[in-house]
Amino acid sequence: MTLFQKILIFYAVMAVISFLITWFLTHDKKRIRFLSAFLVGATWPISFPVALLFSLF
Repeated sequence: MTLFQKILIFYAVMAVISFLITWFLTHDKKRIRFLSAFLVGATWPISFPVALLFSLF
């Protein structure tokens, strides 16, 4: 397994984890929850820490 494949698997696993955490943090309608969780999961290195900070306040 190459380094690129390992990084890709890590990115996918973290995307799923951030999707699930964002799904349970939001309290909107299902469509909005799915959209926000999907977008945060897809761009997790930048948006997931921001979503966690917003959930604190």
